[in-house]
Amino acid sequence: MNNKKTLVEHAWDETEGTACPICGNKKWDVGEETYILSGTGTGSAEVACAKCTNCGFVALFAET
Repeated sequence: MNNKKTLVEHAWDETEGTACPICGNKKWDVGEETYILSGTGTGSAEVACAKCTNCGFVALFAET
């Protein structure tokens, strides 16, 4: 659970005051959930998401 909290905090920190690369909007909706992404032969990663409130662009954040 601590990793989940860290990921969500990271997403908040990275998007605060940051413009969306698509539309330039600086407001983001950061979810409280994390998701597991998996790739063929590469393992998996837990990510947090932030969605632009204007155009819907989704940014993913993962800890390395």
